[in-house]
Amino acid sequence: MVKKKAKECSAQTIWGKYQKSLDYMRLKNIKAKTDKNWNFYIGKQWEGINVKDGSNKDELPQMNIIKPVGKYKVSVISKRKMIARYTNLKKYTDEDMQARNDIICSKLSTLFADAWQKSKMDSIVWKMLKSSFIQGDSYVYFGDEDINKKPTVLPNTSVLLGDENVTDLQTQPYIILRQRLGVDKVKEIAKANGISKEKYETITGDSDTIEEIVNTKEVNDKVTSLVYMQKIDGIVNVARTTQNVMYEEFHPIQQTKGGEYTGVGQKLYPIISMIWEERPNTARGISEVEQMIPNQLEINKTLVRRAMAIKISSYPRLAYDLTSISDESQLDVVGGKIGVNGGDARSINQSVAYLQPMGLTGDPKVFTDELMANTRELAGAGDFATGNINPERTSGAAIVAIREQAQLPLSEQETMLEQFVIDKALIDYDRIVAFNVGEIPIDNVMVPVADLAEIEPDIKIDVSDDGAWSKALEQQNLDSLLERQYITFQEYIDLIPESANLPKTRILAKLEERANNGSQGQVEGQEIDPEQLGEEINPEQINPEQFGQEIDQGQIDQI
Repeated sequence: MVKKKAKECSAQTIWGKYQKSLDYMRLKNIKAKTDKNWNFYIGKQWEGINVKDGSNKDELPQMNIIKPVGKYKVSVISKRKMIARYTNLKKYTDEDMQARNDIICSKLSTLFADAWQKSKMDSIVWKMLKSSFIQGDSYVYFGDEDINKKPTVLPNTSVLLGDENVTDLQTQPYIILRQRLGVDKVKEIAKANGISKEKYETITGDSDTIEEIVNTKEVNDKVTSLVYMQKIDGIVNVARTTQNVMYEEFHPIQQTKGGEYTGVGQKLYPIISMIWEERPNTARGISEVEQMIPNQLEINKTLVRRAMAIKISSYPRLAYDLTSISDESQLDVVGGKIGVNGGDARSINQSVAYLQPMGLTGDPKVFTDELMANTRELAGAGDFATGNINPERTSGAAIVAIREQAQLPLSEQETMLEQFVIDKALIDYDRIVAFNVGEIPIDNVMVPVADLAEIEPDIKIDVSDDGAWSKALEQQNLDSLLERQYITFQEYIDLIPESANLPKTRILAKLEERANNGSQGQVEGQEIDPEQLGEEINPEQINPEQFGQEIDQGQIDQI
């Protein structure tokens, strides 16, 4: 419940700003473009196209080249695993203070990694990147004070900005988020915020769904609700309102004590944008789908023309003499009896005949294939980029090199994702110090919030590739080191990543079991001291059968 109103701000004032931003979006036709982009991605590519012959648009042929390109690019970028590491811009001359600072930053990094898993951020990143590819820009809203709660991916049409010419959200004069919420839920929130019953009972449902994308139909009674955020004195203030009723008064996101606001407060807007490709002097991104639509339309139209030409010219057609056939309806009946008029000696072949089909030129197919191939290549999603390479003829290192070269056009989007992780880490830190008092547990250690608040956080990003061929190359390098005896067998097992194809956990468990039992293993007839497993074992002496049937010979190359 809100303790105290900070600044005067009415529902009418917020709604006026909302209408102003909405007018700009309508002027730029953002909603219509977003709808069109989504329809082409999901396969409704004849939506809005006039069909003159009355054919069912849903049954017309199409070859969707947009979705495979999008899936490829989103998957490539999402496979780049990024880990945030907190550092402190403050440096201390006292060694004990610096050591404590390093420990706190390490604990924050652990907390971030744990929160990333609990809030299901991997799936959020996929959804965000997919929306950004289609719309040009997408937004992730962290509306809960708990950093472990799953955030919300918002469409671009639901985020209205105070300055549509600035990309950096943290410099926006205000941000408005449009939501469609159930009337009962809004009333429940209003009651919890101390709004009078007389006031919140005036909240009723509406049919204002014209700004919703793709699907404008609703089942339950809903109302348009706005989340209004504005920074005042460096602290984010927030309000929630319908068109006529403010059901959460405008207040700073800050702790209260004795009815007064205290603490550092939340300094960052809890929202991050993902711009697929920037363009000058606008906060909105460039949709890759929108650029592919003209080619996609031409491919589909050519397919329809080819289908019609094949239907008309590629099958035999029946021709007959109307004066010679008594019942023409029997001509297309299987086993039907065809009566012939007249008693002259003319041959039946002169009364009924088939016109042989005319051969079609291959130019339309060549044109379609060329247009599809060139569109994919120009989008950076050709055969080499998408992995259409025979691995039996190419080494793992060569495949990785080819793939990385082909993925260079995605470097801009990968940099955007890296910035997203940095922004998420900063917002997590901001929420931790804004919503907690005393001490908080981090990795089973109680850390004072006051110590966290003294940090000037700087975020470093560690990036790793989780692709199959990258894993294969890494495995080959480890195998080579073991084969040349640059590392021991125990070091080899320790260096294997958890996501490798080798059953690392089971191998370690088997080694530990052998050491604990004090048994002496035999490898090809030679006595081996368990204490020397990590030091003197020659990889050629290891018998895979000693690790049980769970480990396949091919899984431990060179071992």
